[in-house]
Amino acid sequence: MNTPSIVLEIKNLSVRYSGAPVLSDIDVKIESGSLVCIIGPNGSGKSTLIKTAIGLMEPIRGQITYFGNQTLKEARSKLSYLPQREGIDWDFPINVIEMVLMGAYKRVGLGRRLNKAEREKALYFLERVGLKDFAKRHIAELSGGQQQRVFLARALMTEADIYFLDEPFAAVDIVTEYMILELLKTLRDEGKTLLISHHDLHSVQRTADKVLLLNRELLAFDTPEVVLKSPLMQKAYGGMRGLL
Repeated sequence: MNTPSIVLEIKNLSVRYSGAPVLSDIDVKIESGSLVCIIGPNGSGKSTLIKTAIGLMEPIRGQITYFGNQTLKEARSKLSYLPQREGIDWDFPINVIEMVLMGAYKRVGLGRRLNKAEREKALYFLERVGLKDFAKRHIAELSGGQQQRVFLARALMTEADIYFLDEPFAAVDIVTEYMILELLKTLRDEGKTLLISHHDLHSVQRTADKVLLLNRELLAFDTPEVVLKSPLMQKAYGGMRGLL
């Protein structure tokens, strides 16, 4: 039996924001083909971990390597990022298929003309998220759940190996959440690696291969069965009852 390779390794990572510590001494190894949910209370550093891993924030110390020994710069073309909804300008004058096609530029390079094959690929990914018939709609005309699915299709358009998704289920309806979850599990089964910051612990229990529990430090990294039943959950969430 083949041992999964390590596609992301974080060593001794510490991050500050406005002078205050946000993450301290994070050490974790992520295996290929795994779906990892990052959980923790508000302000625990979930988004910071993702943003630092993809270079949007700078650590004060530590090392991040991809695929064995690649730097972020070397691995960037194999990474894809879906930001939180509030970080997106939904009034930008663009229709749905144009938004999805933007994901292709990571592969082909900015300023390159996209051919018919890329357009067909964009329609294919829109079909995978159930929005092929909305290709010509303005992005602002869609519901919140539909907009989130469009941005997922754009992420798929990058054809990356590792996907970082920051609260992808925020403000979406239950049907959209189920559709996105099933698509993410399909991507995992296709060999992709996914790191998802998430707050719904019931969903995490059903979905994740591994759970990374944060509260400014790494408290646990194991299967959902182990982490969600650990006393460290109470430590992370400040003794809140009825977490699950």
